[in-house]
Amino acid sequence: MARQLLLRENTVLITSRSAERLQAAKNSLPEIHTFVSDTGDPDSISRLFADVESRFPGLDVLINNAGIMHSLNLQEPADPSLMSREMTTNFCGPLWMTTRFLSLLKTRPEAAIVNVSSCLAFLPLAGFPVYCASKAALHSLTLSLRKQLADTKISVFELAPPAVDTPLLHGAFQSSVQSIPAMAVEKLVASAISGIQSGNLEICPGQSKLMKVLAPLAPGLVGAWMNKITRPNPGRG
Repeated sequence: MARQLLLRENTVLITSRSAERLQAAKNSLPEIHTFVSDTGDPDSISRLFADVESRFPGLDVLINNAGIMHSLNLQEPADPSLMSREMTTNFCGPLWMTTRFLSLLKTRPEAAIVNVSSCLAFLPLAGFPVYCASKAALHSLTLSLRKQLADTKISVFELAPPAVDTPLLHGAFQSSVQSIPAMAVEKLVASAISGIQSGNLEICPGQSKLMKVLAPLAPGLVGAWMNKITRPNPGRG
């Protein structure tokens, strides 16, 4: 996404908890601006905001994209901190980032917030209960935020990707990834940017659109199909 936004002559800032990953991104895309920050830590977000407000007061788009995905059998003992971290990163992080950066976005003639949820926000995959719940919560939050900001110049978008060919997919479904119809990252990003430019507030590329339509109509049928082609890789995220 950073690459395609740069090609459209945007100033692009990216964040990560990992300085090493940020440096690798900077080596690949020298024009980007990098910030070590943890969206699961409100104090880290406050420091990020102060830095961005000082150096880039013209910020007009916030993309909430951080995510963790772990397979989890709720019938077995689990580490509460692991489950909490997943929910914090996937849901609380976008909530905290949004509320902290709203004051800056409101100063712009036009601005946008893009929350990256998932097709699993519409119908859960049983092997990833916390991930699916967090994305469903993010979907609901996005609807409420859009309503609350209706009288402002801030547009609130939701990008709900299908399975995408990323390290997260390969880690979570290592044993069955060949059977999962995964979308190329470049195609997903092109769909996302096109949707944002056209003002499509709910962007559901590929099979995500079909899932959103079918999930409330035939949840049992769609759920059975999903669980048939996806076998979680235990302990990976």
